[in-house]
Amino acid sequence: MAIYRCAICNYEFDESKQKKEFSELKACPSCKAKKSNLKEADDLLDEAIKKLSEYRKGTPKQELEVED
Repeated sequence: MAIYRCAICNYEFDESKQKKEFSELKACPSCKAKKSNLKEADDLLDEAIKKLSEYRKGTPKQELEVED
């Protein structure tokens, strides 16, 4: 079972704790944002690690598409 986080409101959808599977969702249960805004937590962590690695190599923050 996976955990998904909404990029809009940070709601965490944990399949193991919910009565629904992720595939059954139409939108974020909290803010009703499109389902495409819900990202698997592991994918978000991988993306953050990649951006941090690029930043440490000297890539300007503006090119990393990082929000303040």
